[in-house]
Amino acid sequence: MIIFQKKLFFLITFLLTSNFLFADPCSLPENTISLDGGDVWYNVNTDIAGFQFEVDGTTVSGASGGDAASAGFTVSENNGIVVGFSLTGATISAGTGSILNVKLPLSVGFINIPAFLIFIPITMFMAKVGANSAHKIDKTKLQVFFGIFLYVVGTIFVLRYSGL
Repeated sequence: MIIFQKKLFFLITFLLTSNFLFADPCSLPENTISLDGGDVWYNVNTDIAGFQFEVDGTTVSGASGGDAASAGFTVSENNGIVVGFSLTGATISAGTGSILNVKLPLSVGFINIPAFLIFIPITMFMAKVGANSAHKIDKTKLQVFFGIFLYVVGTIFVLRYSGL
């Protein structure tokens, strides 16, 4: 039973951390935008002087933030259509990033209520499982595993920051 718990612990840890480590919203095909939760991500090869897009399948009750706010864009939304432009001629530089954040139904700020209600009970249960599993693993092995994990995360951060 203990071996099964260890394997389950490592499988869950790998699945959760691999999504965090390797999922990059800006690994989109060139010249596309994508809605991920409330964030609208872009990958373009030219400067953005303005934008308009429609969000299908849901209603948008607000749009703000992101690179559009940094560039001083005026952003407006109505009936699921989001429009952004600059009155001063400012642009968003070519590349990747979050152009803005849209407010979706059942959300309070950046918190999606259904996701909150699903993940909190799972997190409370898995914290106990993780703590119990960590206490059953040899301290040295756990320290080595955690050190490797921190090294990998740090390396990925440095590579993404440097653009490599």
